[in-house]
Amino acid sequence: MSKTLINTIIILLFASALVLGYWYLGDEEQAGIGLTTSTATADGTLVVTDNSESDADLETDKQFVELLAALQSANLGINIFDDPVFANGFSDFHQPLPAVPAGRTNPFAPLPGQVISSGIRP
Repeated sequence: MSKTLINTIIILLFASALVLGYWYLGDEEQAGIGLTTSTATADGTLVVTDNSESDADLETDKQFVELLAALQSANLGINIFDDPVFANGFSDFHQPLPAVPAGRTNPFAPLPGQVISSGIRP
């Protein structure tokens, strides 16, 4: 096969994959996302309706708020730190670091006795 034919086939396959991906991922109904409806009543009040969430989303939001309220009401006391079992249960495993003399003043400088050529000729 010629190189032009192979490139054409690859481009067509890529384009069809893009179309199928858009069709598969973008086929969900998104008509109500972010839409609000404002209606004025006869007595002059304004009623705003949010059409962006379904019943399942509202139920999920309600469950989340209930769980959040349960977490906020949790009381974590600090009296556990006064318990001798807690206080004596820790062991210190640290090791002291030996004193090490400071290194070179310029760590990027060439080592003594080493010849460096830059490879650039004047």
